[in-house]
Amino acid sequence: MQEPAIGALIYCQLGTAEHSGVYIGNKNVIDLNRKGEIKKVSLKEFTGNILSTDKDIFIPVMKHAMWPLGDENIAKEAFKNLSERRKYNLLDDNCHQFVAGCIIGNLENDCNFLFMVKEEFSKFLSVEESNIVWVRWKWYLN
Repeated sequence: MQEPAIGALIYCQLGTAEHSGVYIGNKNVIDLNRKGEIKKVSLKEFTGNILSTDKDIFIPVMKHAMWPLGDENIAKEAFKNLSERRKYNLLDDNCHQFVAGCIIGNLENDCNFLFMVKEEFSKFLSVEESNIVWVRWKWYLN
């Protein structure tokens, strides 16, 4: 599987939950960590949580063409917020809300679950959710 597009919503499994971020290229992600820090991290750091069930990352691709989906404007929005701090809360101000904020341009949103961020991502790209496939990227094998 090829690398995600710049500005892709990506996520990894954390036990029964997920951790999401914005892919910015060169195996780097901007995410909101549980300390409330918006940081640029490597994929190793992104998947390195003690609760991670594996190191695979899920990336969005167009269903029939299988090309990676993303938008540089989402990445630009993530960069704008780099080094900011938030009052992290698992349910009310989490990584999903941060990524949704990068997509819609407003960090103060109600998208606190992965399914909500996926909805915003598909709306932003004007692609039906049913045409997006979330595939495993075994980045550590490359």
